[in-house]
Amino acid sequence: MTLIVCLSPDTHPVLFSDTLLSSESGRPAVALPSVGQRHDGIESARKLKIWGCEQKVVQICTRIVAVWAGDYARARAVLTAVEEVFGAGPVNASFLRTYLRANHDEALPHVALIFSVLEEVGSTETVWFGCRATVVPPVGQIVFAGSGSDRFSRYANQIPMRILRAGDYVRIGVAAALQFTGCLLADEMATGAPLQDSFGGAYEIATFWGGCSQKISDCVYLFWFPEQDAAGGIAFSLQPRKFIRRYENNGHTAFYCIEAEPTAGFGAKITKEELFVMPNFLRRETAVDVSQRRPSLNTTWQVNVFCVKLRDGSHRIASQINYRHEARGHPVQFRDVDDLQFEMSIDLESVRQTLVGLVRR
Repeated sequence: MTLIVCLSPDTHPVLFSDTLLSSESGRPAVALPSVGQRHDGIESARKLKIWGCEQKVVQICTRIVAVWAGDYARARAVLTAVEEVFGAGPVNASFLRTYLRANHDEALPHVALIFSVLEEVGSTETVWFGCRATVVPPVGQIVFAGSGSDRFSRYANQIPMRILRAGDYVRIGVAAALQFTGCLLADEMATGAPLQDSFGGAYEIATFWGGCSQKISDCVYLFWFPEQDAAGGIAFSLQPRKFIRRYENNGHTAFYCIEAEPTAGFGAKITKEELFVMPNFLRRETAVDVSQRRPSLNTTWQVNVFCVKLRDGSHRIASQINYRHEARGHPVQFRDVDDLQFEMSIDLESVRQTLVGLVRR
């Protein structure tokens, strides 16, 4: 599966994408690649078979964020050229659109591309090729593409209105992106599609904040798999079965996935196990001026994803998104012990109330 999305493209754009790279040869049961296996299959990739992982959300410069799907080689060539032309000069969406059509017309039918541009006057404009658009309240317009578009459409109208409490429009967009990605990941784990015995890994999210492009650098998804019993209640699990966390590691994007059994309070030490590391897609992406970035969007996001197995064998999936500024406001809390270990604790009553409300809907 490939999925690229831009929420509210011409007001407060938030872009996100999965990290899987696939080809035409089928959909095998494979686990996510380890750090040492990251490049396996990438050069020979075609379309639907899972070969490895790659960044699809790309910071061209502080004022341009792009997301791509389709032919890997063509997408890389186009984005590298855009970086060379626009990376250090004036940014104008109209000029970008004209440049792409004049210089990369042959490549455009083979890729889906979305460019969000923060122009010099402070407004944003989005240029896209090979995508479709729809409008979903309360988020607004959504532009998306990729083989996962149909599954994405299933959740596009299920955003709870409580997301509006996220505050400003940027946080609303990020919260909506987390709602989508959490549900999509749970759906993959529940159904085995597109992977079996694993799931599609992580999603990357980027937006503009404080006049600068920025990726959400520390986000935690926790996956809960309770079951509905014969009486219509739920068999409540005392811990998330899996969780994944995205973080920055020496200029690279790293993810880890862990199955945990936390104890009450901060007592359970868990060893960090990197699932995979992705170098930046473009050669000079690390040259983005980090001094302009604002930390307010980071270390505030936690997504509890509930995948309830109902009596008829189907699943009901929903997300509880926490966007408080302080970690102690989250139902599940993390605390670093050192570079290799951290501790976690869970407010079970908070999670239980969410589960009960979900089953009663």
